[in-house]
Amino acid sequence: MSNEMLPGATREEIGSVMMQDIVGGYEVPEDVPEWAWVEREASFRHARNGQDGVWEFVLNLSREFPDIPERLMLVITQARASNLSYLIFHQGT
Repeated sequence: MSNEMLPGATREEIGSVMMQDIVGGYEVPEDVPEWAWVEREASFRHARNGQDGVWEFVLNLSREFPDIPERLMLVITQARASNLSYLIFHQGT
């Protein structure tokens, strides 16, 4: 008996990145160019909700991304090399 739930399906791997680890400290996410790029390219957005708000976005790594910011290039390259399907960018909240 096979342990596969859906024969032929591939396993999706999800990575997680805290943006402060990449860009350092900041007060307002909207003021960080890397956040603007991630928000624009994200397949899923969870932001601007509640008083403090949750700020997280998911990139689908099967997509081609234009003009990846320099400080995000290595993170995305490593995620793809690790065969991740998605990458969640968050601010630790």
